[in-house]
Amino acid sequence: MDLVFINVESWGSATEFAQFHDDARIAPKLRVLTFHKYHPLYGSSVSYLSDLYLTHIAKYGHVYAYDDKEESDFPTSEKIILTISIRYKFLRALGKV
Repeated sequence: MDLVFINVESWGSATEFAQFHDDARIAPKLRVLTFHKYHPLYGSSVSYLSDLYLTHIAKYGHVYAYDDKEESDFPTSEKIILTISIRYKFLRALGKV
């Protein structure tokens, strides 16, 4: 596996994220999507999950804020996934990853 996308929308996906974050084989490949209001840099949520997002950002990066309702300037989750996947595929074809 090259990339792992997880959209944290429920307690089940939040639990998966926490488990993946603790797995040294998966964590660097993990691309986490969270609703912009819960992102630790853009939102105002103060919770265990927001704190884990911040820890993941500091250690690995790759926590992306989205807005699928298109009520803000944040991109949709689909746009984030497509943009990152296409660029990763391009870089892999060039032998840069």
